[in-house]
Amino acid sequence: MLTDGPGDDVVEVQNLVAQVMMAFGQVMQAGTQAQVTEAKKVLTQARKALYVILASDDSDDAPSSEDDAE
Repeated sequence: MLTDGPGDDVVEVQNLVAQVMMAFGQVMQAGTQAQVTEAKKVLTQARKALYVILASDDSDDAPSSEDDAE
């Protein structure tokens, strides 16, 4: 978990989110209705993918029961 303050990963992710917001703003201003619809699909897929990442069992970070026994 990222609780020790804004490290490099946090800053990098914030920059990526800002870039996505700027790109979406451009689509909203200059894009056709079909492009806006496609952009909404991309954002929906990204949101779902982030929740899949969060819900996945990341066994590399969690200690196994074998580690506890040592």
